[in-house]
Amino acid sequence: MDFQVAFEQIKKEICSPKVLVHYDPSLPFTLASDASPVGIGCVLSHVYPDGSERPIAFASRNLSGSEKKYSQIDKEALSIVWAVKKFYLYLKCRRFTLITDHKALAAIFGSKRGLSVLATTRLLHYALILQSFEFDIIFRKTIEHGNADFLSRLPDGFEVKDDITIFQMSQIETLPVTSKELRQETGKDIELGPLLKALREGKDLQGRESQYTIEDGCIMYGQRVCIPRKFQKNVLEELLAGHLGIVKMKAIARSFVYWKNIDKDIEEAAKNCFDCARYKADPTKAKVHYWVYPSLPWERIHVELAGPIFEYTFFLIVDAHSKWLEVYPMKTTTTTRENHRMSSR
Repeated sequence: MDFQVAFEQIKKEICSPKVLVHYDPSLPFTLASDASPVGIGCVLSHVYPDGSERPIAFASRNLSGSEKKYSQIDKEALSIVWAVKKFYLYLKCRRFTLITDHKALAAIFGSKRGLSVLATTRLLHYALILQSFEFDIIFRKTIEHGNADFLSRLPDGFEVKDDITIFQMSQIETLPVTSKELRQETGKDIELGPLLKALREGKDLQGRESQYTIEDGCIMYGQRVCIPRKFQKNVLEELLAGHLGIVKMKAIARSFVYWKNIDKDIEEAAKNCFDCARYKADPTKAKVHYWVYPSLPWERIHVELAGPIFEYTFFLIVDAHSKWLEVYPMKTTTTTRENHRMSSR
């Protein structure tokens, strides 16, 4: 059979009453999604009393250039979030079942404990989106997941820009090395090279390694850029430039960069820096902040408790504009008592 004839026949069958069904609010939903190296696909279905699943709608699209560089877990998570957004009007305020063939995601999004604090920015972002919906997530073997799997491998084709990718790449561009240099050296690095290969192959990484993802050929640890050994000295020099001290340098590094033993390297670099030692006991003095003068009476008030004096504590209120003073003697200082005083004023 000619390929085009077969394709037209499949389209006809999919749209026929034997396959596609109408939406019925009384029946439970399932939403199956999947990702391939080139696209993502999803199928919204009803579950009938006899246990059979009948599709309501299909959807798919190509992955953008940046999305194709995601690790497999990120691609699968993207397919779930895109599917939920695609069928938002069906799913909002309804409990449904998500179906994925990625076992780790079923555990991550189905966990009652939430995501790890070191989870990637993208996964955290996806988890926040999914919190708006009521769902159960289950794992289904790939061999039984052919409907969504087929759509992901033959997507209908358009590209979207990912704001998470833009953010991640902007993190890299703030560094003293370029993303191109990082890409070249990451693959050559003795530690990051094997990790990069594992991420590209979509291997099921465990423990700390499960927090790594790929962005434009660079490895991210959460939202921090993993720095190859060749450029670690350049980054340390950048951190030392302000002579901020060990604690502040570590805080900055934890927002932008990562490599094994980075904290130890920062400590050693700061201890060997003459200027860091020189300014250690002479921190920069903070500027005094003055309150902005209010334009109207009772626009801002200042409150305080004075006492106890004998058996009373005095609740003081001062209007910042007029300097008007109100004083209330109180035998108890609970918030209930204070609220009563304020409401009776």
